[in-house]
Amino acid sequence: MADIADRAADHIERESAGLLAKRKPVGPAACGACHFCGEEVRGEARFCDADCRDGYEREQRAVTQRVAS
Repeated sequence: MADIADRAADHIERESAGLLAKRKPVGPAACGACHFCGEEVRGEARFCDADCRDGYEREQRAVTQRVAS
């Protein structure tokens, strides 16, 4: 029989999964093209690979820093 700690862990796991599923992605919405290089991407992808994602994030940080200066 499960004790209270096991039940609590199960509850937290279920709640976490539900919250993560509802979480909105950070950054631009998916549009069918990589937001960095313009290459076609499928489904809800926003970038064609990690290099493009990282490049996009670097550019966004640079823009934010320029605006803040």
